Formats: sequence, structure tokens, C-alpha cells
Amino acid sequence: MEDIRVKRLVKALGLERHIVGIEFLAYRQEFEESKAEALKEKRTFCGFVNKASRGESLKVTGENFSCLGGAQSIGVLVEPETTKSGRLYEHCGLYSSHAVARSVNEGMQHIKHKVYGVKASPLEETEDADVVIILGNAKQMMRIIQGYSYEYGVARHLTTVGNQAMCSDLCAKPFMNNDINFSLMCCGARASTQCTDGEMGVGMPIQIFRRVVDGVLATLNLTETNNVKKEILERLDSPDELGFEITMNTSYGKNAGEYREKALKMEKEEAIGKLNEK
Repeated sequence: MEDIRVKRLVKALGLERHIVGIEFLAYRQEFEESKAEALKEKRTFCGFVNKASRGESLKVTGENFSCLGGAQSIGVLVEPETTKSGRLYEHCGLYSSHAVARSVNEGMQHIKHKVYGVKASPLEETEDADVVIILGNAKQMMRIIQGYSYEYGVARHLTTVGNQAMCSDLCAKPFMNNDINFSLMCCGARASTQCTDGEMGVGMPIQIFRRVVDGVLATLNLTETNNVKKEILERLDSPDELGFEITMNTSYGKNAGEYREKALKMEKEEAIGKLNEK
């Protein structure tokens, strides 16, 4: 359970949706024992994530998917040869040639092993999430990548083609690469999640999520303006809710400037010392 980290990240960034935890259920027994509503209806994977981002906890099998591409991306259904070869994408008309379509499909990095079903729920209600999906605006995504960079450095697996955003970009790729990935979303994902034009998504394995949250919090005082810090304080139930004190008039630029002056002073003193030695 990630109650504390979820609460702190939501308050720090002002997220409006629930952070979603995706759990792969490999066997029928795991599916039946999982504490979530087994849906009877058919939806896209994007639609399932949308329901979870709005507070619902649910579990589905391949029979629930109205979008076969989504089910195949996350391993619930076996990917057919028409998709593997790129022929299906070629005939969709989204790509200029068979070769381009095949390379795009390969880049989707579909989950290769078969799973019986998938559970999607608010992360704070998920006991054993495999992948975390967050929907938010560009500023919130910026802060998340700053948190990632604080812990891991440069993100090297960021890929998207504006298609299969939720299933591939935000679920399969993060799981297969064991790394973070962003998505500008796609037409289907935007429709199914009813997201605004400015919303984007980020997905990552659960263990990376934990350190990313720590990184977001560690850089908050250094990256946010005083006005934003005041807005964050208004969202908090107590001043220490984030685990540290929010301080005004601090920034990474200020820290860099102070160190630059110190470094220049040390360089000057070293130069003088060398002249005296002569």
C-alpha cells in the first residue's frame, strides 16, 4: 500500500484524478481472489483506467475488452500475426508503408507473457501494483520528470507515436523497459478518459514510483515559486503533511548562484596562491 506517498504526491502536485495502480493477475485463482469488482461490460483499457482514476476498483479479463489492441498490448490476449507483421497498422492508414507500420508495432513493446486478467484501481487501494499510471497537466508531468531525474538522471526510454497511449505507452512499455514513460495520449485514450486537451500521462513500475515521489518532494522547495508554495500550503491539512517544511525564497537558481560565487572566490584564491609561489 502506498497511502502516504500517494497522498503527498497528490497534495504536492494538485492532482485532480486518482493515481492508478495496475496489477497483472496471471491465473484464474488470482483473479477470483482479487478484491475488486469483476466487470461484465465491455470497454477499452483506457476506459478501465479512466474508471480507476475516478475512484473505482475493478478487474477484467480478455472478454471485457472492446479494443483488441489494448488487450494484446498488455498480454491479456495473444497478439496475432496481422498485428505483429504490421499489416493491420498499414491498412489502418496511420503509417506510410508496411515497413513503418511493422517498426511502430515492434516499438509498442507489447507484454509477451500471457496474463489471465488485470486489476485497475486507485493506487492507495492497491496492495500489489505492477505499474502506476498518472494523468495530469504538462506542469505536473514536468515535476514528475524532475523527481525522476533527481533519483535516476536522464530518462532514456521515452517513446510515443500518438497511438495506443494507455495500453502501450503507459502500461506495457514501462513494464517491459522497467522504466518511466510519458504519453501525449491518443484519440482513443482522450475520448475514453474524457481528458482535457492539456492532459498527458505518465506510467512507471511501482518501485520507480516510490523513488520518483521522493524526488518530487525533495525538489519541491527548489523548483516551485512562492505563489505555488502558498497554493500547496492551502491544500495541506497540516504544515508538515509532506514530511518537511515548505520554505519561501528558496530555489535551485539561488543555490547555484551562491555556489558559483563561492567557486569563483576559491578559484581566485588558488590563482593568487600560485602567483605567490612563483
